[in-house]
Amino acid sequence: KEKKLSKETFNIQDGKILSIVKEFYGRDGETVEKKTVKTFSYNGDLPTKSVYEGDGQAYTEEYEYESGKLTKKTVTYAGGGKPTVTTYSYEGDRLIREVLATPMKYSKEGREEEVTQYNEKDFVHSGERVTVNEKNYTKFKDGKEKYVNTLTSVFTIQGGNLIHRKTESTSHTEEGTYTYDDKKNPTFSNLKKILTPSYFMTSEGSRNNILTKEITSKAENKEESKQKYIYKYTYNDKGYPTTRKEYEVKGSVEEH
Repeated sequence: KEKKLSKETFNIQDGKILSIVKEFYGRDGETVEKKTVKTFSYNGDLPTKSVYEGDGQAYTEEYEYESGKLTKKTVTYAGGGKPTVTTYSYEGDRLIREVLATPMKYSKEGREEEVTQYNEKDFVHSGERVTVNEKNYTKFKDGKEKYVNTLTSVFTIQGGNLIHRKTESTSHTEEGTYTYDDKKNPTFSNLKKILTPSYFMTSEGSRNNILTKEITSKAENKEESKQKYIYKYTYNDKGYPTTRKEYEVKGSVEEH
């Protein structure tokens, strides 16, 4: 049995995505409950800025490059507060390190302190496999790191498409398998690859468009859970999808 979750509409001109509108459906799979809009500005072929609105939040992303590769992404939220900053390091054309720094306020015993949450990823490339060693922690003003959490993921990429992912931490294992159509993925061709250097970690960053996604999760002392999603498209005459609909499959019977 299929349940429609969302629909995305892409405004593409001269191979560039100018906007992505995403509509989320309610429990009946028909009523639009919320809508998000992301618009992009360019300098030549490189996006310089994007503005996101909807779902109760609004933010601006600004992008900095060296030799055509993204080195810094700054996200500023409309509600105020310090921006989050992601930096990227490369070896040749390959991404080898990504660090996200998020300023936060930490309260303890009535005292408030400004701290920074870090998410660090180191990438090891080996043929069609990429191993990502990830570390999350909070850094305090005295330089101490607390709340440290580490995990390792292995991504298998075939023909430019992520086909398998396995993530393991001390208390949790998650595995994903993915299938694709043979048409061009518009977010891969001109946006995802530029603005998300670790694009290969997601199905949205694959060369073609995702058709099915199956996720199996197992947390410590809990039963294994499985989820399956399918995706349906309408395409333009150039082979790009103009809309994408996402469905969650419940049980073994599909209803259209």
